[in-house]
Amino acid sequence: MKKTALLIDGGWFSKGLGKILRLPNGWPSAAQVIKNAKAVLEKDEELFRIFYYDCEPFDREVTNPVNGSKISEYSNAIPQQWRNGTDATERIVAYIAKLKEHLAEAIAEVARLLV
Repeated sequence: MKKTALLIDGGWFSKGLGKILRLPNGWPSAAQVIKNAKAVLEKDEELFRIFYYDCEPFDREVTNPVNGSKISEYSNAIPQQWRNGTDATERIVAYIAKLKEHLAEAIAEVARLLV
């Protein structure tokens, strides 16, 4: 068996998986991430590790180095519902709460796999 590590872009993954699973908040749980990550493995692969990242969307204007045109639509490329709260503190608290929920689910999944 080959050990396989997956790098998951949280924004893209949640957008695609959130639509497919019709998640109410658009964000998959840790268990859903693990289940769907395992689904893409080949028969001779086993899941070694998932590297999951998410970050604020790029919101600046840049210049295309090929033709010099301005590109500024990056901020619309990723769903930002959770990022658009009226207060930055509310967004941070909500994000930390979601991370804690995912961490608890991931720990439970790891504990289940180790038994």
